[in-house]
Amino acid sequence: MQIAIDARYINDHFPGIGRYVYNLIDALGPQLGAHRALVLHNPALVNTRHDIAALARHPAVELVETPLRPFSLAEQRGIPSLLRRLRADLFHAPYYVRPYAGLPCRSVTTLYDAIPRLFPAEV
Repeated sequence: MQIAIDARYINDHFPGIGRYVYNLIDALGPQLGAHRALVLHNPALVNTRHDIAALARHPAVELVETPLRPFSLAEQRGIPSLLRRLRADLFHAPYYVRPYAGLPCRSVTTLYDAIPRLFPAEV
C-alpha cells in the first residue's frame, strides 16, 4: 500500500501540527513493513524545527517534493494530480484544509481541538 502523508505542515507556521506529523511519520517508518509512506513536503517553506531529510532513514519512507503550499488554490487540483501520479492508495491530511474533490484514493483527515464542538457548555 502507498500511503501519502501531507507533510507540508511541517513548517514554522504550524508548530503543533508540524510536530504531530513529523513524529507520526518517524514512528510509522519502522512499522510499515511492505507498505510505503510517501511524504509530501515543500522545501521552500520555513522549517527550523524538524529535519525532514532524517525521515528518509526509514527504508519505507520516500520524500516527495512539491511546490504546493497549504491554503493555496493550486493545492485543490495539484494534490489530487500528484496522488494520481504517485499511485497513492491512501492520503492522510493532517489538517482540515485539504483538497475536497478529485482525490483518486481514500483519505483520512485529522481534526484537532474538537472538544469545544462536543461539549460547548464546558468550555
